[in-house]
Amino acid sequence: MNKTILHRIIQLSLALVILGCLTYGFGNLVAYFQQPPPNLYSVPVDQVFFKENHTPFIWSRAKANNYPLSTYQKKEIQQAYLKAWQLKNLKPGSYEVLKNNEHLDERVLKRIYDSGSSSLNIQTVDLSHDIHLNFISIDRSIISFMDKNVHVVTRVKSADNSITYFEEVNDYEVLMRLTDGVWKIENMHQRSSEEKELAPVEEHFMEMGQRRGINYYPKATPWRAFWPQYDSLVVENDLQLVNDLGYDHIRFFIPFEEIGGADIQPSFFENMDHLIATAHSLNLDVVPTLLDFPVGFSIYQWADYNHHIKTIMEHYQDATNILLWDIKNEPDIDFQYHPKADVMACMEYLLKQARSYAPNHALSISWAMSAEAHQLADLVDVVSYHHYKRGQSYQEAIQDIRNEIGARKDIYVSEFGKSSFTGLAFWKDGVGEQQTYRKSSEKFMDELGVSHAVWCLHNYEEAPRNVFGWKPWIRWSQKKFGVVE
Repeated sequence: MNKTILHRIIQLSLALVILGCLTYGFGNLVAYFQQPPPNLYSVPVDQVFFKENHTPFIWSRAKANNYPLSTYQKKEIQQAYLKAWQLKNLKPGSYEVLKNNEHLDERVLKRIYDSGSSSLNIQTVDLSHDIHLNFISIDRSIISFMDKNVHVVTRVKSADNSITYFEEVNDYEVLMRLTDGVWKIENMHQRSSEEKELAPVEEHFMEMGQRRGINYYPKATPWRAFWPQYDSLVVENDLQLVNDLGYDHIRFFIPFEEIGGADIQPSFFENMDHLIATAHSLNLDVVPTLLDFPVGFSIYQWADYNHHIKTIMEHYQDATNILLWDIKNEPDIDFQYHPKADVMACMEYLLKQARSYAPNHALSISWAMSAEAHQLADLVDVVSYHHYKRGQSYQEAIQDIRNEIGARKDIYVSEFGKSSFTGLAFWKDGVGEQQTYRKSSEKFMDELGVSHAVWCLHNYEEAPRNVFGWKPWIRWSQKKFGVVE
């Protein structure tokens, strides 16, 4: 073998090795960027990362011994204090994270872990802070304050998988020191170990009257695509069509993640302003349905959900054509994927919070099944459910709800309808049967004095897999519920 051939073989071999390495590296790079983003609420404790904390936090008194804290100082202290609470709440089993925490002094850590271990699975979350400053050192490196009315929720899961929630409202005496540019809790003492009773919930009522509405997504951009691809001209034409059809309100959906999660994108408010204003110009009321497609019901998510609904509801608290706020769509469907106790505890917390965000509007939760519609009835103004169950008459379903809640609150059938999809039964008149079902259902509910909203305005071009799963017969059926073609 001459030298020329040998050199070519070596060069070819090196080229193949380099090409293989580049291909491997490029493949790993593509795979990395195709992975879903990490979820704060599902990763192991030792991998938890911390983002902006949305726990409600107020400075009722930010001045002591004639020294006021600046806006910058308050922000720095607040961030350090909330992060310390966030890490503290990871107990038990999280010492490896806590021992290196720059915001908790070693003495505080020792007190946490000297409190005893338990075989119970315990999770704790802080849901409010009210700071009353008591002392500021001359060099502003030491502060003490009283943290009042700290709403603490504890979730306890026992060995038999039963789940119990406990609530407390406590006061804490806190000493913090600025060391090497970092605020740290030097000492923290709960003033009282006694549980305090939460304020009783005042029951509210609303007479809806006789309302006839329709559920709404644009034809080409339903479900998760609606807000990211909002088209003002399409919405204006669609709402004019709703008005022409004789309906008096629309019910629409606001997904949690698609509009930014806890930190809502400004474009969402521009689009929703347009939708509400367009509806108002046509004398249409609206039923916004919040928290569509949530990412779970862990207590560590409550603050984000609360901040999300607070931001939206307070923005529209003066809107005159909001018929009611639907806090969550079909939470009973989530029982299949999450413990019922977690779903119910989250819903109860959000309903109690929402009452103060929109005092001029009514609240509801839309249950998928009439058998669940009595849940949390004392916290809503209108009891709402969806009627798709075969073999169940409206009269039977409504009477079952009345047997549970009495006659004190109006009932709203916020979804009902029938698909025109006939599958292999090509000889059936799917559209005719659908329209007959809709008209007879509306007539019957009108006679019962029950408000309702049909599902839905359009047939859709696509029913996405990330909503309805992989089964094609389910997705085909979901595309054919429209009142109009």
